[in-house]
Amino acid sequence: MIPSLVRTLLAACIAGPGAASSRTSIVILVAAVVTPAHAGWPTHRADVGRTGWADVDLPGDLGRFWHDAMPAPTPAWPNPARGSYWQNLDHIEPRVVDDRAIHPVIVDRRVLLPSSTDDALTCLDLASGERLWRVVTDGPVRFAPAVADGRIVFGSDDGLLRCLSLDGDLLWSRRVGPDAPWIPGNGRLVSPFPIRTGVLVDEGVVYATAGLFPSQGVFVVACGLDDGEVLWTRTLQDRSPQGYLLATDDLLILPGGRANPFALRRADGTDGPSFGGVGGTYALIADDELLAGPGNDGTIVASDVRSGSQVVSVPGRHLVVTPRISYAASGRTLGALDRVRDRQVRRELAARRAALRQDPTSIDAIDAVAALERDLLDCVLWTREIEPATAMIGAGDELLLATPEAILRLDRATGHTTNTWSIEADASG
Repeated sequence: MIPSLVRTLLAACIAGPGAASSRTSIVILVAAVVTPAHAGWPTHRADVGRTGWADVDLPGDLGRFWHDAMPAPTPAWPNPARGSYWQNLDHIEPRVVDDRAIHPVIVDRRVLLPSSTDDALTCLDLASGERLWRVVTDGPVRFAPAVADGRIVFGSDDGLLRCLSLDGDLLWSRRVGPDAPWIPGNGRLVSPFPIRTGVLVDEGVVYATAGLFPSQGVFVVACGLDDGEVLWTRTLQDRSPQGYLLATDDLLILPGGRANPFALRRADGTDGPSFGGVGGTYALIADDELLAGPGNDGTIVASDVRSGSQVVSVPGRHLVVTPRISYAASGRTLGALDRVRDRQVRRELAARRAALRQDPTSIDAIDAVAALERDLLDCVLWTREIEPATAMIGAGDELLLATPEAILRLDRATGHTTNTWSIEADASG
């Protein structure tokens, strides 16, 4: 029997065999008992920085408690071409993949599951899997909701932003873009201004976007969580955000899908920095850096969140960020980096190299540079081989890594596997 404390759910959405339109997604539940002080997993990847890590210790007896069959997602965008002759790539990494899995949100003993196939947001009881309520919209619900202060906010391809109570009652709704005649989209009729980014809620403010085509206008809105009153709105004529919104203290960052991410100021919606990079809908914030991608070759670009300048490009498709350590899964390699120490060493190394350029014959300067280069290697705490990862999140001192055939529980300090759960089809998240 599962103890009746607040639980955090760490879930994978499993797609069975068959065509995308007929496959079934199974939500496999691995429940972790935590103290009531923890808020669960109230938004996609745990927080507004989309770090993928929660400060929650997992118990030793994780297991499969129940499952729920749901229709497989109906993604908005097809796969890219198999390769690119001009880029000399035999394989192109899909970039617009934000709606290819059912992303669960967990709060107050409830599991919230969006569906782009049956146009609904479904609420399950965390302990039993019983369906508590279901709200049906007039379009696909592609993104996980955001929960704050007992309110659930989510968007739909019908163009409406909705706010519900935890019991599923409608508190308010707002159309983000114009009320225009519907158009064909994904084999059906949808609003020409669908909600195609994940809603973000922070400090009592809801941020959302609507629209696909910059020539028709793409709308960004900030409104009050309590009543939906508009605080500011912004019309974009040259950009079309897609993916999960994320935020720093003063910036709202919008992934660009096949274009690069950009930022608006949370206070009034005016322009913040734009970021170089490789496009994609996957993004997270680590300290003062935005990590976004993947590019056609699967790389993630790190940029300074204040200036927008590119810092480094690294391989990796699945990242988890804790206050000090970053974890990256790329191909068949998983590694851990002491991000704080790495940044310190790189700053000192840049200064020492500058000094060496001034006096190339200085033995002391040469030795100092060599020592710091060794220190830089030591910032990589460990690496290990894995099967190609399909999703990764973290909790407390552990990681949960999904591969095509299993979900692995790993020790963050060493990367060693402490438990494995076999699955029947690809996990995604």
